[in-house]
Amino acid sequence: MAILLSEKNAEILEDTEHARLWDLLIHQERGLANRTNFFLVSESMFVLAYGVVLALAPTKAGIFAIGGLTVSLLWLVLQYKTLSDLSKLSARLHKVELSKHYLAWREECRNFLISHEVIAVVIPALCLTGWFVMLAFVS
Repeated sequence: MAILLSEKNAEILEDTEHARLWDLLIHQERGLANRTNFFLVSESMFVLAYGVVLALAPTKAGIFAIGGLTVSLLWLVLQYKTLSDLSKLSARLHKVELSKHYLAWREECRNFLISHEVIAVVIPALCLTGWFVMLAFVS
């Protein structure tokens, strides 16, 4: 069964495409937040393990510092990719009536850094720096 393309069908198809892009944007934002929770818990576990091992066997604490450093680096790369995807989706949705208000509101709220940038770049970079410092003191 063929679908005849009329102006009405083209509008519906266009709206469906915009709705899917909008859903994808919301999915990416939730993924960014959920992934951050997961990585913060894993970072906490590495810091806890590092502290315990540092107190009991200081020569072996470097292993946990390297593990934490690896997790922080993976976190930074993954979150930066997600932030890049969010930026691309925002650019595609900028002309859509439904998302215009949301994107305009996000731009209005932008002072120094937006929360997405802090979650995706600043926090993992600080954790990475902390692990480098801890690794330097173990050696």
